[in-house]
Amino acid sequence: MKIARKILPVLLIVLVLFSGCSTNVSEEKITTENTFTLYIIKDTPIISLIKKYNDSKANERRIEIVEFENDAELSSKLNAELMAGKGPDLIYFDSMYGGISNIEKMISLDMFADYNELINKDNSDSAINLDDFPKTVMESGVYNGRRYFMPISYMPDIVITTKEICDKYSFDLTKSFTYQSAEKSLSTFLNESKKSDNMCVFYDIDEEIYRLIDSNIDFFNRKNTLNSEDFLSNLGVIDNLMSEYSPAEESSDSYALDPLLRGNQMFANLDQIAGSEPNSIGSIYYYIKSKGQTPVILNSLSSSEDTYSAYLDKVLLINKNSNNKDEAYDFVKYMLNEKTQGNSEIGLPVNKNALSKLIDEMIEMNAESYGISYAEDVIDENYINSYTSFLDSINNCKFKNDYFNYSVIGDSVSKYISGEIKKEQFIKAIQSKAKIYLEE
Repeated sequence: MKIARKILPVLLIVLVLFSGCSTNVSEEKITTENTFTLYIIKDTPIISLIKKYNDSKANERRIEIVEFENDAELSSKLNAELMAGKGPDLIYFDSMYGGISNIEKMISLDMFADYNELINKDNSDSAINLDDFPKTVMESGVYNGRRYFMPISYMPDIVITTKEICDKYSFDLTKSFTYQSAEKSLSTFLNESKKSDNMCVFYDIDEEIYRLIDSNIDFFNRKNTLNSEDFLSNLGVIDNLMSEYSPAEESSDSYALDPLLRGNQMFANLDQIAGSEPNSIGSIYYYIKSKGQTPVILNSLSSSEDTYSAYLDKVLLINKNSNNKDEAYDFVKYMLNEKTQGNSEIGLPVNKNALSKLIDEMIEMNAESYGISYAEDVIDENYINSYTSFLDSINNCKFKNDYFNYSVIGDSVSKYISGEIKKEQFIKAIQSKAKIYLEE
């Protein structure tokens, strides 16, 4: 069963409702001759930064913001225009708000400009120095030697738990959390959960299934390993970790962390409970401490002890057929500079200096700054070190393919979790759907 996500009050995110209305051009539209265009989902927070950019370019080329009501509408128009050699100058992807469905296929069809060409010819003082950004995250935009997109922010794939719950169930915090070790590591918790319908390993088990499936699909090369022994074995682990979570009717959770603090669940993934920016890490720390427990950060369930994964949060692409590549590239540089990267609209910045400053600010903020009542005002050094060490160790970064997950295989995942179909039926269903999707 999918549990409704509840987000810490200081990190409340306004969700976009997919309503299917017609395309909207921003009221800030200037004349076509003086602008270059960007396609984006309506009400995406980053629009405020675009407007700041336009304000700074009073006598220069500015961005014409073309807004769409939802992801499906934007993708439909974008696909048709790109296939016809037309389309906007800039395209924006946001993991929360959408922006492009099947982005990897578009990249594999060579529909976007190569950032390497723009970087190599830029001799300005504001030229992009790739050493200023995390290598693995930035290299995720490279396909067949061409840099097709520029990451703006990313989401570390980490889980939150508490020392108290780990001690209670003898979970060894010194070892990495892998599929191979999961059942043994969680044996005490799993034995107790079988006696109750109010316990689960993960906050959202469907998200863990999507993560496993995504890691076995190469959307760029249109291939999958959903019939491999590793995948089938790992899915078997997930199957054994699944349990229905049915909290008592009188329970009223204020936050997504509450089931964890009560001992009803073992882990909550960061992107299921809060935003990606360092402030989220600080807010989580103080909330858990205010409840008398000790927060712990771990790498999420993975195939290897050496795997430290992240997902792309925000990305900018430039149309290969644009006549305004230099102007579009200038905006990308603006989005990557240290000052812009420090904005709350960005999330977890790729600019190393901006990230370092945000982490320092987070450490210095007290509990009251997060709206949390807690006497102590110093975040534990071990907690911060776990967070920064994970970020420094990231060696895998990719898109979450939400369109494939929710629109293509989502119904099969729901039926599998609810028990409507067995594991074997589920495997056949996703293998078949993935094959059709990748061959389109």
